[in-house]
Amino acid sequence: MPDGEDILMPIPGIDCLTYDDVNLLLRNQKLWVELVIWMRTLFHSFFENQPQLSVVIARVFQQLPLDFFNEFSRHFGPEQSQRFSDLFTRLITVNWQMVNAYKENNQAAIDESVVQWYRVADEMASFLASVNPHSDELQIRNMLYEYIQLKIQEIMAFLSGDYELEMRVFEELKNEVIRISANLAAGIIAKRPQRPPQQLPQRPL
Repeated sequence: MPDGEDILMPIPGIDCLTYDDVNLLLRNQKLWVELVIWMRTLFHSFFENQPQLSVVIARVFQQLPLDFFNEFSRHFGPEQSQRFSDLFTRLITVNWQMVNAYKENNQAAIDESVVQWYRVADEMASFLASVNPHSDELQIRNMLYEYIQLKIQEIMAFLSGDYELEMRVFEELKNEVIRISANLAAGIIAKRPQRPPQQLPQRPL
């Protein structure tokens, strides 16, 4: 697991988190970790021709985008939420295209998928910064780039039969998406109207 400072970066002007803030952090962390787990399950099922592939595909391409859309719509309008859902769907679709290209041993298609993947990351970082002035576009882009690089390493390690390396990369991926989720949650928390801290009632002597 990441260190405590990786789970939530300091938010300027906010010294303590509310109950709702903590729930926001936990929901976002759960969603992004599920992304890593289900995408790994997807390419394992695909390369190994496992019978549950169709169920995993439905979970990845139907339920995951809906879950992310529902969470995003808690904090942003319907058009913004749909835009984020579209970008998220493209992020996982390009990943899936690259997995298919690896199975077909099509280097040109692999290279094109990687280019598209980074392009989607650029668009997502730009979009998130545009809807929330507390989000740092460069920081989000760099974290998404790191996520993509780790995903590529994970797939290549699996295909080469280096399963120990694959597991290490998988753990790094979980840590990376925890950082991404914390960054995005911090931006949402920072844009909320902040309430003054409430004093706890005194216990009678």
